[in-house]
Parts: sequence; C-alpha cells; structure tokens
Amino acid sequence: MRFNMDSSNQLKGEERDHAETTDFIFARNSPTELCECHGMEIAIGKLSKKDLNTIAILVEGNSYLDSEYFNDWFIYDNVLHENGLYLNGQEVQELGDKNALSTHNFEFETSEESEVKLQDKGVYLCTFRNETIYFIAEKSLMDSTSKTVKCQITCYRFLQEMADLDISILKSATIDGENMERNSTSEEESGEIYGTHQFLIKDGEIIFYATTDKGQMPFYIDDSIFELNGETEEDVRSEIIHLLKSK
Repeated sequence: MRFNMDSSNQLKGEERDHAETTDFIFARNSPTELCECHGMEIAIGKLSKKDLNTIAILVEGNSYLDSEYFNDWFIYDNVLHENGLYLNGQEVQELGDKNALSTHNFEFETSEESEVKLQDKGVYLCTFRNETIYFIAEKSLMDSTSKTVKCQITCYRFLQEMADLDISILKSATIDGENMERNSTSEEESGEIYGTHQFLIKDGEIIFYATTDKGQMPFYIDDSIFELNGETEEDVRSEIIHLLKSK
C-alpha cells in the first residue's frame, strides 16, 4: 500500500496550527434602568432643502411619525451609521459582563475616543434607537501570550451642548492593534427594540425631537425643545414649520 506522505504532513500541520491558536474574547454589557444590555443603533443623514419642504408638509398634517423619515430612519445615514453599547457615563472597565464570556488572557489599554461633529451650517436627521446589545468581540491568534485590548468609543457631544444629553457608545475593540470581530448573532441576545428617538438639527439648532417613546432613558428632553409625539398641539407644529422654512 502506498502511503501519501504529503497528505499526512499537511494534516499534522493543520492540527499543529489549530493547537497553537488562542481565542481572545472581550464581552461587556451595560445595565441601566431600561435593560441589562443597553445598546443603541445610530444613523445620521444630511438632508436637502427638498427634504425640509417635505417634512414641513408632514408636520403640518400631523403625519410625520408615520413617514419614511421616522419609520425608515436607517436609510438616512450618509454621515454615519453604527451601533454599540451605551456607556451611561461609565468607563469601559466599569461595565459588566453578566454571563462571564470574556477570556482572562488580556489587559486593558486606554480607550480611544472619536467625536461626531456636525457642520455649523446644514440640516441633519440624527436618529438613536434603544435596543439590547451584549457587546462581544472575538479574535483567534497564533500567539498565546497576554495581549492588550483597546476599545474604540464614539462620542456625540453635540447633543450634550444642544440638549444636555450624554451619549457615548462602545463600538469596537482591537487586540494588539488588530481588529476584533464582533459577534452580531450573540450580541443581540433577546433582540429587544425599545424606542426610536430622533432630532432634526438645522444650522446647529434642534428644530424638533420626534419619538413615540417619550421619557425613555436617556432621552429626558427639556421642555424648551419642540417635540413631535403624536399629540403635539397645532401651535407647536406651526412654530416648527416656521423654523423649517426660515433661512
């Protein structure tokens, strides 16, 4: 019988490679009064003058919340579209890992922050959806020595300035400079969606805040900001229309 040495050597090589592979898992959840795994999906789109005219008509007819702008908000994302774990004012190291999914073969490095900035002139539709996310990032490496994980955080400080809202999300992680892959299937866990919260911003000012989930964390909005919630009075809608049409 002839024995295929090449196949045998290849098999042994694959077994050896597999044996030397080490899994690194970084997992976090953010428990808040809303849920145990508070995450957000966020989209920001820049709008045209035509969009403004259409939105003014929708507001006048009290039908904005039934429109594409509100219900299909995720298509308005020509500036940004991402999801991640809501930090709720905490450092990453302070967050939980309720199912103890993380491995213990890495250390933390200082997180890296990026800030979303809007131009002073322009119209933006900024939408935030509360949902469940159990952040899980994974990487398999051929080196079993201890590694360093750095987290990437997105900060939405323009909302802090305009509406006193502190929103930052944990969106990704790297290990020794290599991207860790997020496990989207496991992250969604229960797959709960809690509410959509939307801001139309024109020339650095919030024209209105739209939602069907008033008072949901962390979107506690001051009365000085006009709100579209399905029960908005006609005089408020008239003020919003005036702001939409003004130069």
